[in-house]
Amino acid sequence: GLQCEKRDFRFFKKTVNKLFEIFPPSPNLQKPSPDSCRTCAVVGNSVNLKGSHYGPLIDYQDVVIRMNSATTKGYEEDIGTKTTHHVMYPESAVDLQNSTHLVLFPFKIMDLQWLIKAFTTGFYGKSYAPIKTNIRANKDLVMVVNP
Repeated sequence: GLQCEKRDFRFFKKTVNKLFEIFPPSPNLQKPSPDSCRTCAVVGNSVNLKGSHYGPLIDYQDVVIRMNSATTKGYEEDIGTKTTHHVMYPESAVDLQNSTHLVLFPFKIMDLQWLIKAFTTGFYGKSYAPIKTNIRANKDLVMVVNP
C-alpha cells in the first residue's frame, strides 16, 4: 500500500522472472581478496562538497558509489570522475558508462518494469517525476536490490 500498488504477488513474480530473462541473476563480480576493494567512497548530491577539492581523493578509492541524478561534469575538482557503481531509481536515472554498475533500488513493481523496458522497447509510464524512457548502461552490470 505504500506505493499505491494494486497488482498482486503473482504479477510481481512474473515481472521478476521477465527481469532475469534480460539481466544476469548474479553479476560477474570479483572474488573478495585483500588486494581489492579495500577502500570506497559513497558520493551523494551534497552542496557541502563544493569547493572541497576532494575529487582526487574520491577517485583514488577502489570503489566509488554515486547516487541518483548527480552530475560530475563541471565539479570534477570537488567530486572526482570515477564511478564504479551508480545507485538509482527510475525517477533519478542517468545514462552510465559501460564499466559502471547500475544498482536499482526498486520501490514498486513499476520500477522493475521500467528497468526491463528502458533496456528494450522504451518505458512510457507515469510517476511523480519525469522518467527516462530509455537508458544507456551495460546490462551485464545491472544489480537490483531485492525489494
